[in-house]
Amino acid sequence: MDMYYDRLHATIGSVLAINPAAPQKIVALLDERFPHRRLPIIEQQAYVSNMLRIISYAPVLRQQLLAVIINRLLLIDVEIQVDVDDIESNPMDPQFLFEMDGVVPQYLASDTTNGVDGAESDSESSSDDDARDHGDAGSDSDEDGQADDDDDDDSDAAGPVATLSTEALMAKLDLLLFILFSYLASPTATLHCTHRDLFLDLVHIFDTAILPTYKSRHVQFLLFYLAAREPQFTDMFLGLLARKIVETEHAAMVRYSAALYMASFVARANFLPTSHIVGCYQLLIRYCVAFVGANEQYVTYPDVDKFGVFYAVTQAVLYMFCFRHAELCAALGPKGGLDGFEQVILSKFNPLKVLSPPVVNEFARITHDKHILYCYAIMQRNRRLYIPTRASKSFALDAFFPFDPFKLPQARAYIDPLYVEWHPHQPTGTVEPDLMNTDLVEPFPSILGSSPPPLSTANVSPPGSRHASGRGRARRASDAAASLHGGSSRGTARKRTSTVLSAAGTPVLRAAPVDVPSRPGSAAPSPRTVPADDALLEAEMHAMSISPMAHEGAAVLMHQLGMVRQ
Repeated sequence: MDMYYDRLHATIGSVLAINPAAPQKIVALLDERFPHRRLPIIEQQAYVSNMLRIISYAPVLRQQLLAVIINRLLLIDVEIQVDVDDIESNPMDPQFLFEMDGVVPQYLASDTTNGVDGAESDSESSSDDDARDHGDAGSDSDEDGQADDDDDDDSDAAGPVATLSTEALMAKLDLLLFILFSYLASPTATLHCTHRDLFLDLVHIFDTAILPTYKSRHVQFLLFYLAAREPQFTDMFLGLLARKIVETEHAAMVRYSAALYMASFVARANFLPTSHIVGCYQLLIRYCVAFVGANEQYVTYPDVDKFGVFYAVTQAVLYMFCFRHAELCAALGPKGGLDGFEQVILSKFNPLKVLSPPVVNEFARITHDKHILYCYAIMQRNRRLYIPTRASKSFALDAFFPFDPFKLPQARAYIDPLYVEWHPHQPTGTVEPDLMNTDLVEPFPSILGSSPPPLSTANVSPPGSRHASGRGRARRASDAAASLHGGSSRGTARKRTSTVLSAAGTPVLRAAPVDVPSRPGSAAPSPRTVPADDALLEAEMHAMSISPMAHEGAAVLMHQLGMVRQ
């Protein structure tokens, strides 16, 4: 077999040397003849290994061939939708994103590798001939994928067969990713290029294929692995994600995904310096604060469909804090950089209502224990909050994060040394309220600082309730409410201040009008004229200087990807 491959590679090399048009033809043929993901694993293993061998003597094809391989792996990756209750195999480590992600792969190579090929061949023997026929006919992968999706629907109803198929797909993905990781780690990968060239190729593939792919679980770790090679690679990757988030010309789903990628990367990369953690964290906080200042007056209720990017960025802030609160508090003070974040939590966007409940609960628990923010009263109120039908259909934000624990047992050997596992925060003795069984007995509190003053009881209790009694307490509550919400139970119209950022990145306090009239029957003040578009916000974001964006490598990368702002 080795002699056969040697002759084949010699022929390909000769064709490439004498025919200028051969490279593109060969790439198209290799893509067309790529073994279908349902074929036996040995065919895909041999095909991928030989494609990587072509790169060694035809380096001009490096990016294109890597893109073909990674695109095929993405098809397998997104097909793996594992239901823990449906897989009867040895349990794995239950630690998984502090129970944020409801999907935990249950395949362990050490226990099942020996039996995978047999089970796979049994379950797929009837479809191998059909798949080969499709491949010989030269049909494109999309048509094959559609046909197999129909087959998958039939196999799902079979029960045990679907389980074996899922495990077999995970085994294939594990082995193929292991081959790619081994290639990237070997001197062969940089035989005709530098590590920087290789990284730029992977970033281009990430930008065009991986980032737009919904819920890819494993393939993106190729970039995670390469980013750890040199500090400038981390700068370039985070710089790309930052620009994707703040530049409004990108599709909303791309910006949404970029925010989750940044949060997950900052949370999970143990090679990331504190300066990068703080820089990305502050960038996202400033985005949230500026967005609320510019757009809150146009909001009547939480709407993920309309403000999905904002909610994704807000969830990214909470997620970063849950993982990195020790570093953030050490670098930014005891409040962990959340001093101005209160106005985001208290805004009419009401992020705690729509963000992923596990993220919100963990963030509330940590900030409550550290006496930074007090979110439990808001969460309790949100349980009784009505969302209009149109907005409530999809009001819950997804809890998926791209760099969730990597569970493929062979390939994870390359990831584990670089990865931050989740370690639950140990409380200092403060017991959080039981939101499921306890009703509020105090007015809605401020969430920032220790010994918080209560807000207006009108936000929680009906008129005439016991919270409205007590002249001194009611007056203090109404004053606190006026300072935070711009209203007063005593009938005095007040303005609140909102922190926004100047072009230089320094906080500036601006007065925002109240949203309700001061007396029944009086006219409401005119809202501040701010365009709902993100153009002003984007300009402010670009005026900021954070460590990942300041590095020369980020500008070089943006130039190569054609995204440098002129």
